[in-house]
Amino acid sequence: MSLDEKPPGSDNKPRRYIRKRVRIQDEDVGYGKPPKAHQFKPGKSGNPKGRPKGAKSRKTILHEAANHKIGIRKNGKTRRITSLEGIFFKLTENALKGDVK
Repeated sequence: MSLDEKPPGSDNKPRRYIRKRVRIQDEDVGYGKPPKAHQFKPGKSGNPKGRPKGAKSRKTILHEAANHKIGIRKNGKTRRITSLEGIFFKLTENALKGDVK
């Protein structure tokens, strides 16, 4: 080996140090699995196209319809009762008249 020849890798360039990222061993990170610190954005819903605000369920609609006040006339007097009560009154009235349906 002569003076002009240098061993490979002994340039005058500064050495590059590669920093390794330190992660918790349990944390799985990869495609579809972002790091836990960046998984959820603040102010963003988990289901953005889900049920709109103010949408009523079938149960709520039925409950409102059953509790809706109606006026009935009985013996010349007007009474305000819920529609569910009106249905039961009509059923019992028809049953007493002999309607077997």
